[in-house]
Amino acid sequence: MGAYIAARAGPDDTIFNLGRESQVYFYADRRPAVRYFYDYVYEYDEATVRITIDALRAEKPVYIIDSIQPPLYEPAQRPAEFERLLEEEYHYEGRVRFAELYRLKRD
Repeated sequence: MGAYIAARAGPDDTIFNLGRESQVYFYADRRPAVRYFYDYVYEYDEATVRITIDALRAEKPVYIIDSIQPPLYEPAQRPAEFERLLEEEYHYEGRVRFAELYRLKRD
């Protein structure tokens, strides 16, 4: 996954991982787009979802990675705010290994 992203994103591009696989930032050699790059915070403080969505809309990471997927985790529903962001600003690029990838729409 890291090699896939590194080959398709520029060195100054940011990415966002929705999930617990934060090592993807290291393997892709890309910075996280927002402050929260591990999803546990969303379970403990609901306000962080809105903060994160606002930051993602401002930062516009080239990739959003949903790594809360089988076989690593049970299927989970993303918060509605994340669904809206993905529908409005990202194309589904496909599944790479254990995650679903969404790439920023270009104008």
